[in-house]
Amino acid sequence: MLKLAFAGAVIGIAGLFIFSLALDYEEHSIQDIVEKQLQGTFKTTAYIEEARSTNATTFLKLSQQCEVDAVLFLPTELKEGMRIEAIGEKQGEELVIRRLRVLNASTAS
Repeated sequence: MLKLAFAGAVIGIAGLFIFSLALDYEEHSIQDIVEKQLQGTFKTTAYIEEARSTNATTFLKLSQQCEVDAVLFLPTELKEGMRIEAIGEKQGEELVIRRLRVLNASTAS
């Protein structure tokens, strides 16, 4: 009985792992975000060109081959030169970031 429970747990964990891989967002370049009228949530990887943080909001200028303004509704310690992965939506002319992950914390000081 214990072996059956263990096998069921392993199968369940493997199923959750496979299911979580299917939940990833489609990645787009900043150029696609700026030029195309993309709808929905997407993922992009970029460098921070400018970062300004207030009590409740962080304003960013992200770049790859071109630039886009972005806003994150959280105060952060982000700095210019950091490489980030952002998941968000385009609203008007800027990207509203829902989730952000720092990929490379070294800055060009």
